[in-house]
Amino acid sequence: MRDTTVAFACGITEAYVTPLLVMLTSLSDHWPKPERPLLYLLHQGLSPGSIDAVGRLVDVQPIAIDEARLRGVPRHPRFPSVAACPLLLVDLLPAAETRVIFLDADLLILDDLSPLATLDLQDKAVAAVADTAIPMCHSPRGIPSGTVEGIAADAVYFNAGVMVIDLDAWRQRVVVPRAFDYLDRVGTRVDFLHQEALNAVLWNDWHRLPARWNVLASVAGRRFDRSADRDAWQHAAVVHFAGRIKPWRVPVGGRFGASYDTVRRRVMGTRGVDDQTVFEKIAGAYDRALRDYLYPLERALWNRRLL
Repeated sequence: MRDTTVAFACGITEAYVTPLLVMLTSLSDHWPKPERPLLYLLHQGLSPGSIDAVGRLVDVQPIAIDEARLRGVPRHPRFPSVAACPLLLVDLLPAAETRVIFLDADLLILDDLSPLATLDLQDKAVAAVADTAIPMCHSPRGIPSGTVEGIAADAVYFNAGVMVIDLDAWRQRVVVPRAFDYLDRVGTRVDFLHQEALNAVLWNDWHRLPARWNVLASVAGRRFDRSADRDAWQHAAVVHFAGRIKPWRVPVGGRFGASYDTVRRRVMGTRGVDDQTVFEKIAGAYDRALRDYLYPLERALWNRRLL
């Protein structure tokens, strides 16, 4: 990897341009180095105007992914195929890159991310944060029982929204072929696409980052948050708006909703979203007014894959 440039990667379609611009704007706000970060932008069908907008914030290397390349990645009606692009990074990024920081588009950056570029991975293939929603590999919606032998009972499950990836280790340890083998075996039972597959093959080969590097926005600091690590959300470096309620589509509640909207307005102006669905309007109202009180029910339904 180059000495002067930190390499990031993200995968989106045109529908995710706005959150990507919000994420990159917040990243730039906290970037201390004179040189701009490099973003490998894996995409399907982005317009030249969208790529230019990204290029005003970071040095961008667009990588268009054709449908043939995506044919083997896991799919879900709620996610575009390119969401599973971490499984393509080893093949699509230049061989000279030995480390990349993968970021989902639905993030808000609140601190300098450059320390991740020099983080000691302790000889592990990836560094990530333990998942708040799926704490253990054997938790509901984690790794289905009987699909992988040898996973320790206390194996922690990581969230793939922020990952520091040792690309050489992934190549040497054939991480991607093993992940695809898992997906072939599990088939339609797969729950969270590449995240589940990577946990299945890297359950004992990942370095645990402090929780502040990937704070789940829907839970952090709310009345139902039972996390013992209050410092994580009080000093959050990265906030992750995972789940179906997206803050660039509707106003959301929680500790970080207003902070996200401040950056969103810098990107979009004061204009709201004209094509909100009925579900989005109801979900936004639920998040702002009712989630603190109904979360136990929501969680029970989520555990049973009813949400």
